[in-house]
Amino acid sequence: MVSSLDKQIDAGLFRGGFGTYVAAGTMESTMDHVHSERIKKADHLFHTGRLQEAREICLGVLESYPEHSGSLSLLAGIAYEEGMLDSALALYERAIRVSPDSGFHPYNMGVITRELGRLEESVSYYKKAVSMMPDHVESWFNLGDVLQSLGRIGEAINCYEKAVGVRPDYDKAWNSMGILHCRMNRLEYALNCFNKAIQIEPLSARAHNNAGNVLRALGRAEDAIAAFDRAIEIEPHYAAAYNNRGVALSEKGMFGAAIHDFRKAVEVDPQYAESYSNMGSTFRKQGRVKESLSCHRKAMEINSTNADAHCSFVFTLQYDPEINGESLLAECREWDRRHGSRELPPLHENILDPERRLRVGYISPDFSAHAISFILLPLLAAHDKTEVELFCYAEVPRPDAVTESFRECADSWKVTVGISDTDLDAIIREDRIDILVDYGGYSSNNRLKLLTLKPAPIQVSTLFGHGGATGLKAFDYVLTDPCLTPEGFESHFSEQVVRLSHHVAPFRPLSTWPEVSSLPAARNGKVVFGSFSSPDRISPMAVSVWCRILSRLPGSRLLLKHPAFSDSDTRGLWAESFQAFSERVEIEDVPEGWGRNMEVYSRVDILLDSLPVSGHTSSLIPLWMGLPMVSLSGRHARQRFGTSILCNVGLADLVAENGDAYVEKAVRLGSDLDRLDGLRKTLRERVAASPICDAKGIAREIEDCYRKMWRAWCARTDMRGTS
Repeated sequence: MVSSLDKQIDAGLFRGGFGTYVAAGTMESTMDHVHSERIKKADHLFHTGRLQEAREICLGVLESYPEHSGSLSLLAGIAYEEGMLDSALALYERAIRVSPDSGFHPYNMGVITRELGRLEESVSYYKKAVSMMPDHVESWFNLGDVLQSLGRIGEAINCYEKAVGVRPDYDKAWNSMGILHCRMNRLEYALNCFNKAIQIEPLSARAHNNAGNVLRALGRAEDAIAAFDRAIEIEPHYAAAYNNRGVALSEKGMFGAAIHDFRKAVEVDPQYAESYSNMGSTFRKQGRVKESLSCHRKAMEINSTNADAHCSFVFTLQYDPEINGESLLAECREWDRRHGSRELPPLHENILDPERRLRVGYISPDFSAHAISFILLPLLAAHDKTEVELFCYAEVPRPDAVTESFRECADSWKVTVGISDTDLDAIIREDRIDILVDYGGYSSNNRLKLLTLKPAPIQVSTLFGHGGATGLKAFDYVLTDPCLTPEGFESHFSEQVVRLSHHVAPFRPLSTWPEVSSLPAARNGKVVFGSFSSPDRISPMAVSVWCRILSRLPGSRLLLKHPAFSDSDTRGLWAESFQAFSERVEIEDVPEGWGRNMEVYSRVDILLDSLPVSGHTSSLIPLWMGLPMVSLSGRHARQRFGTSILCNVGLADLVAENGDAYVEKAVRLGSDLDRLDGLRKTLRERVAASPICDAKGIAREIEDCYRKMWRAWCARTDMRGTS
């Protein structure tokens, strides 16, 4: 699920109304009683929608008093209601010349220029209004809204604070202030604002919805769901609340219930692109890849400019068993064409010394207890700090203990959540980063739009976060290895392919993991195959191949174990897929996390790598626990992680080139208990001695690659810093 795709805050339409057209003190003191009564009548007609009659009265007054402020103001209001914004503004300009002391004139001119898209003018008018009417909360509030649209968040918050200072029970200002604190990742401040709004107006569905989003971001899932429940109870057709509750349910692993909510959201609002995308991400989690892609396509059809929805589509596309590397690259290039920066980046002012210590930045949403920590943390820890100065840009919405371990590796650590692409581009440039390495790809919470701005002179992609090319013109290189991308795979990448000698990333197991158990088949008299892959990697081809293995080895069993199977709907879908072997296939979730379920490896003899998309850490951990693996060598990098792993630990004979060979290798291995027992006893040592666990060796080789990249950039760069 791409969390940034949910409607985290529903700010609604621009609020504040058009203001007061006839205010105390705006009528000339010399005006006779008859005209005064006529203007009052016109004002009444205006507010009851009888615009033409009101206009005729005002024009009649202007015949006697051509510069009558009240008539001009009311005519401006009529023009506004009829959509004649330029005429309304011209009338107000006449009115303000006659009555320069009326703060309502600049207030209404602020509304008009806001709707005309002339935001800076709108700010100046609202500022004039608040200087003349410092206790007019609507002026402060609308000024805050315009400043928010301009990205001037601090100034906008100040305006909302002024509004609630004048009127503490102004719930809309509390709500808008909460929105901005949320954008700045000041979640506790945001929650306090939304709770204030709820105290003032307990029946505000918007405030309950917004509070729910903050609670979800804080990891308080149950409280978030309760807040969304309350929003829906107040407003049963509130599409955003259904969508956001769906996001919270999906994050809890309640996929069936989440899909129900997403369907309700698009039933209420058929143009709700974000909800289609979120539904697609949840279908993917269940392993329903075709339905997932269909939802993402629908989201992009509704809103072709939504970069996050397009990211989710690209991310899901890698799980399509029919996709090839060239087609993946084409879609990534399309993402760059639609959503990437079209401006030439400013010159980079890095010091042109090819041999100096390099300033290397790593940017990732996964500096946390994520699977990627098993490979990225040992790499950062192994870097030679005399060669590279490490900068980490952490797009981590929920930091944890592992985040702190990442922080300790960095010379500079910056939290990027809530920072705009433009501002983060400036920060990275100020840091004078020489090489920026992305570990996010098209996965959730990525910063690809930032990276299209080219904040560093050299940008490097990896195969983690997304197992293929970025397709972005702003990237220069991709780090890989000979097994992931053998000769001939260059056409799969927009970047220049840089192959390390052995494996693309180091693996570091946890010291808390248990010792390898004895061979389960020797104890139980039956071979147990296992898969710990997420359902999106288990294709119909995998189901067919695994069923053939079970058929060839009578008495053998298959265990599927993954957190996604905590959802009863998902378990039911996969039980149906293996219905022919229902007595021999077990499907389990991972209660309380993998750390409390390490005993599962003592129940499984052979790991079946998912196919055609293969696993990485979900393969390395079982290998460390003594489970040999059978893998399929696929058509693009995302389908070849198992190939790289097995070749590097000296088990290339367990790599199959097609489904038939996969079945034969699995059956042969399952029939050879002596080999299984020998592998069980030696696999941990074999993995530990392999290049996969050589963090220092991999770090030195990557540093050599960085140095060559930097020398090449310096060589083709003139003294102005333009390449």
